[in-house]
Amino acid sequence: MLLDIAMPVMNGKEALDKMQLKYPKIKVIIMTNYFDDEHIIEFVKAGASAFLPKNCDIDKLLDAINYVYEHGYYYDNRISAILAEMLKKTPVTTKNVAETEFTKQEIKVIKLRYRDWETDRK
Repeated sequence: MLLDIAMPVMNGKEALDKMQLKYPKIKVIIMTNYFDDEHIIEFVKAGASAFLPKNCDIDKLLDAINYVYEHGYYYDNRISAILAEMLKKTPVTTKNVAETEFTKQEIKVIKLRYRDWETDRK
């Protein structure tokens, strides 16, 4: 599903939250003019499978739709960098890293960054 943040009856966050509760298997791609770090982090944490600017080209939108369909998420390099930076700023607790339970979204970001790292090494 393509979803905007600013909508007349219900904002995108409320709509995403309700969809996550009622239809948890639906993958949501956010397309918005609010393409800033705060919104990106908020919506990815809330379960968005992708986050794109409204003015992205059609090829990027089609890539995102196909990738979300096949893999469940799509985060380009900018989104991945923002999320990685957020994770770096997250305070480390005394809990053993091996015991840490990551959210599904955090695991997706880690896998994506690892894939990019592997590609850069070649």
